[in-house]
Amino acid sequence: RSQLGGIIKREENAMSSSAVIDSKRNRILFYGIDEQASGSALNIYEFNSKFQPIKENDGAVQLELPGLALVYDFGVTENYCVFVQPQLKVNGMQYMLNKEPGKSAALESESALLHIVARPGNKDAGGMKTIEIPFDGMAEANLQIINSYESEDGTIIFDALRSADSGGGSKSSTQWPWASTLGDFQNMSSKKSLWRYEVNPKKGLVSKDCISHDQLYFGVVNSNTSAQKHRYIYAAAGAMGEVVAPPQG
Repeated sequence: RSQLGGIIKREENAMSSSAVIDSKRNRILFYGIDEQASGSALNIYEFNSKFQPIKENDGAVQLELPGLALVYDFGVTENYCVFVQPQLKVNGMQYMLNKEPGKSAALESESALLHIVARPGNKDAGGMKTIEIPFDGMAEANLQIINSYESEDGTIIFDALRSADSGGGSKSSTQWPWASTLGDFQNMSSKKSLWRYEVNPKKGLVSKDCISHDQLYFGVVNSNTSAQKHRYIYAAAGAMGEVVAPPQG
């Protein structure tokens, strides 16, 4: 067991499986969320090339997010971390008893919250600005952020894979193999599409546009452009274009 040089203050603190490399500074960032029904604690960790906490602010910041924060992924720019928090309706008593969000929380058809947080190495470390993302009929849940960066005018841009819903349709089986036909897979899987978000932090505005309706999975960029402006996105794709199908490569 490791507490990563003391940056993890308590062994039970949450640590996400998602990490983002800052290719310009040669750093890596992680996050963790200690979830509660009424409010959640967001922890951001930043390490140098030797996988040691950076000196600024001991490599970590902590801040509070509203409500039960189920954040699937995050993005990193030169100065900020970007988080998207979908709005949830939570049965507080149910959650307190079993701590299972799937049984005590449901997605609301409302605008998601975009949190822009200054990185631990930033002079304003931990400062946060929250902006509502306009609701377009599809929730920003299970959002996979592929890459994010800042333009010269301060606009924050990130590309992400969106799911049309939080899970599949009629979940007929959860035992392996959970899908033996294309129909089974389509019933269990969500429609995905690639979107670009542009954020103006000063004006508090967010716009988004669909780049591709193809069924894409596991989007990445060249690691040399991580947290910087990228030209290409690489992803596995279904074999049927925009129709839901298993990833083929």
